[in-house]
Amino acid sequence: MVSCLKVILVGVDGATSWIIEELLFGLSGFNRLAKDGILCNLKTTLPPLSSCAWASIYTGVKPSRHGMFDFVGVEHDYNVRGLGFVNGLKFPVFWSLLGKFGFKSVVVNPPMVYPAFKVNGVLVSGWPSPRVSVYPDRFRRVLKEVGYKIDVDGLEGRFRKDPDATVDDLVETAKTRGEACLRLAEEVGDWNLLFPVFTVCDRIQHFALGRKEWKKWVLKAYRVVDEFIQQALNLLKEEEGLLFVVSDHGFQPIRKSFLINSWLVKTGFAKLRYSRFRSLIREYIVNNINLRTIYWGASNRRLATLVGKIGSLFLGGAPLHGRFSVNDFILRKTLAFASGTISPTTFIWINDERFKQFAVEKSKKSDIREKIVDGLFKVKDQSGIAIVRDVVEVENLYTGNGKGDMVSPDLMVVANDGYTIDPWYVSSGYVVNPSVYRHGDHSFEGVFAALGPSLNDMKNFNTCGVVDIAPTILSLFKIPIPSWMSGEPLTRINSHSEANLKNRLKLKAKIVEKKLYGC
Repeated sequence: MVSCLKVILVGVDGATSWIIEELLFGLSGFNRLAKDGILCNLKTTLPPLSSCAWASIYTGVKPSRHGMFDFVGVEHDYNVRGLGFVNGLKFPVFWSLLGKFGFKSVVVNPPMVYPAFKVNGVLVSGWPSPRVSVYPDRFRRVLKEVGYKIDVDGLEGRFRKDPDATVDDLVETAKTRGEACLRLAEEVGDWNLLFPVFTVCDRIQHFALGRKEWKKWVLKAYRVVDEFIQQALNLLKEEEGLLFVVSDHGFQPIRKSFLINSWLVKTGFAKLRYSRFRSLIREYIVNNINLRTIYWGASNRRLATLVGKIGSLFLGGAPLHGRFSVNDFILRKTLAFASGTISPTTFIWINDERFKQFAVEKSKKSDIREKIVDGLFKVKDQSGIAIVRDVVEVENLYTGNGKGDMVSPDLMVVANDGYTIDPWYVSSGYVVNPSVYRHGDHSFEGVFAALGPSLNDMKNFNTCGVVDIAPTILSLFKIPIPSWMSGEPLTRINSHSEANLKNRLKLKAKIVEKKLYGC
């Protein structure tokens, strides 16, 4: 018999406890969560990126196991390629497991999911999908009726021209997402899990934090989520169930940006070739293609390889000030380089024998690595404050999303609070003011909240992690936790009255686990 339990999991990309506390006066839904439910910090992944964290939320597995250690990785031929989408992971997402046991889910805009795959219920693909993908396709009608779209593109340029109008567009997109989710839930009817993800807080906080008027813009983002929370709580008034709010990472204002590849060039670990003309052509092309399309293309091996060759032949050459790529390094003279997403963490690769044009022999690798680590800890801003918090050796730890052609990075560089690391901007200096769209950046603690009629099923705790979400959802539906999950359920231990149900499910769980994981 399928449970009548209803769980609403509201994903809020970038939601942060300290920001919610500052804005609580204008947020009725979050006020209820703080007063009557659970509201605490949620530890994210290392690195604190959406690709890694959402994959861990879905699977209950750490990035070192599921392989999504960034948005992009580096291949043996220096091609920077997208790590793909969660669909390619060998670990199933929790709503697929729910479906195996007969539970029905409505999942809207889960980041890193594309295309929409077969589920028991409805699935609408999430950012950075190049286009909207829906399963079953008959529900596409609902999305068209509400004017659904994945995201607002070209944000850096739009924020520079008209921040107020850009914020309003993002808020309207978020409202449409909430409306689509509720409409789909109504059409499905007997759903068990409702899981929308809102990206509006992340988008606006990247621009607004650290600016004088930040509260005006950020409050609009949280209010649209707050309105959905209030509507969702109304759905649970007469139902057995729980509402959760979960974010993939937190946020912080940024004082300075550390241009790590500029530092590697300045300290002699890397060498660039310069071409202002070619870099302007490349910048024009990139600025006229939206980021979602770029990521989709970078995740397609053949297309990414072709674009990489074209870039190397015709677009290679860094500007004196501006964006550049791996193609701009003089590789035979480059001992190490950084790559990855602009964030408080990034990765460094030693250009050793794993690469085609290596410059570091195996016997000298350890010495090069030690010199880089020592140098990074000495990097300070104009006020004499150290920028780097930690440098972690990660060789062979992150090898990509099941992609054997990826080269594992050697070092993970972690910045102190208030700093972000930009591996793809070159300048005469390497500690600079943040860009227009990086006045705010990720932090290591997001938010977790819970409220509803079944709140007594939750344990007492002060903090939890992103890997705990999937096992918590499964445990609420009395599904035994698969052996591959790293996290722990946040629910109380099943009572004796539930033991028989649990024992009946164990056999089915083993069958499902064997089919999905081959063990």
